[in-house]
Amino acid sequence: MKRNNTFSFLFIFLIFQLINVGCNSHSQRSEKNADSANTLNSSNESVYSDEPPKIIFIENEYDFGELKEGEMITHAFKFSNSGGSDLIISDVKASCGCTASDFTREPIKPGGTGIIKLTFDSRGQMGYQNKTATIETNASTNRVYLRIKATVKK
Repeated sequence: MKRNNTFSFLFIFLIFQLINVGCNSHSQRSEKNADSANTLNSSNESVYSDEPPKIIFIENEYDFGELKEGEMITHAFKFSNSGGSDLIISDVKASCGCTASDFTREPIKPGGTGIIKLTFDSRGQMGYQNKTATIETNASTNRVYLRIKATVKK
């Protein structure tokens, strides 16, 4: 009887050891898979990032000061993408026909920079001028406003 109990104990002990070894090898495989996923994620961060793009301007407003009527003057607004995925500028709309725009049209990678140029044509304009441009993007704040100012004199 005592011998039978010893065999039962050894058999149960052996079963527990086999289960324990099987569980450990599964957790090691899971850790390796997690490490592989982390390596892939860090090498292709912009592809897998859930963080949206974020547009940051150095300045949102520029004052040209005094201009002579008829002058055309341009200011370049510089921006960066501080988000986690590509930033796309879809449109730049000026508040009036006297202001034209040109902008970076290709996607801006995270950490990348771009430029939006606003050109003000002072022909037919007199006095204090305050013009805005609406920038439409795929960023979380999808609309940004830029402002140019000038005082036009004869």
